[in-house]
Amino acid sequence: MSALLDFLVENPIDGITETFTLTDRIPFEFTIRPFTSDEIEDIRKKSKLKVNAKTKEVDIDLKKVKEMVCVACTVEPVFNDAEACKKAGCSNGREFLKKVLAGGEIDTLYEHISILSGYGRDMNEAVKEAKN
Repeated sequence: MSALLDFLVENPIDGITETFTLTDRIPFEFTIRPFTSDEIEDIRKKSKLKVNAKTKEVDIDLKKVKEMVCVACTVEPVFNDAEACKKAGCSNGREFLKKVLAGGEIDTLYEHISILSGYGRDMNEAVKEAKN
């Protein structure tokens, strides 16, 4: 086996996390993890708005993608925590996320997760490319 294969076997993505302060407003650190290729594909499928029958282009709800990625890949806090959702009057993690974080905070969280997942700074371009 090559040195590269050895490295990859010994360093799977399932152990990667990053901790950071999201904003000055929140005096706690968030812990995130990267998403897998299967996770992002599933999220994209669940975020399809419609398929143009003539052009075969798919419209994807990018806001929903961001929210689903943030809920799925945030290790701490757990946005899907049933008790926290109930206490906040939310029925699911996406509702809770939108209730407790401002729009810019969600975008910042999503950007950190995207970078950790290997997409660089503009995941929107990757999502648009995947639509076609």
